[in-house]
Amino acid sequence: MVLSLGLILGFSTPSDDSIPNLNWRLLSNIIGWTYFSAWSISFWPQILLNFQRGTVAGLSFEFLALNLLGFTCYTVYNGGLYWNATISAQFANEHSGASPTVHANDVFFGIHAVAVTLLTIVQCLFLKRGEGQTVSLLWRAVLIGLILFIVIYGALTAAGKTGDNGWWHFALTISYVKLAISCCKYIPQVIINNQRRSTAGWSIHNVLLDFTGGLLSVIQQCGDAYAKNDWSSVCVT
Repeated sequence: MVLSLGLILGFSTPSDDSIPNLNWRLLSNIIGWTYFSAWSISFWPQILLNFQRGTVAGLSFEFLALNLLGFTCYTVYNGGLYWNATISAQFANEHSGASPTVHANDVFFGIHAVAVTLLTIVQCLFLKRGEGQTVSLLWRAVLIGLILFIVIYGALTAAGKTGDNGWWHFALTISYVKLAISCCKYIPQVIINNQRRSTAGWSIHNVLLDFTGGLLSVIQQCGDAYAKNDWSSVCVT
C-alpha cells in the first residue's frame, strides 16, 4: 500500500525543477511521496488500536506531547523554506545560491502529522486511561523549556537581534529541536513498556512505518544533495 501510494503520487505530482538530473528528479519525487505515505499511515494503526480497545492504557502521553512539539517544529521549518521567500533567500545567501531541498510532501506530511497527533490526544481525553497515566513533571519541564526557548529566540529574531539571515537561523534552530525530540521521544514509551512488562496498547506498526519513512527521507535528501552537488544544503528533517 505504501509503495503503491508513493508511485501514484510520485508520477502524478510535479517534481523539483531545481534537480538537474531528470531521472533522479522523478525517482526523488517517488521516494519523497513513498516516505510521506509511510510516515502518514504510521499514525493511524495507533488510533485504530485505541478505538478498538476503548482505552489508551499502555500509550505514553509524554510520547504524544513530544511528537506534537516535534512535528510542529518540523512543519514550521519545512513550511518556512517552502513558502517563505525571505527564509529561502537567506538560505541561498549561506549556500552559494542553492535552493533548499524541501519538497511539497515534506510540508504536507508535517501538517498531517500535527493534525493526527492532535486527534490521538483527543482520544486520550475521552477514552479510558491507565492508572496514573499522565505527562510526568520531568517531561513537562523539558517541554516548557523547549517552548520558551523557541518563543524567546523567535522574539529576538523578529526584533533583529540575531544578525544577518536571522530567520533562516531560527528555522535551522527549531529543526535541531525537532532532531533532539526525535532522538528521545520513544524513551518514555520504552520505559512504560518495561514497567508493564508488556507492549499491549502500543502499535508496532508505528515503529516499523516510522523507521521506513525516516530511512527513505535520508535517502532522498542525500540523493538530492548529490544531484545538486550541494551537501551543505542537507538539513534536519
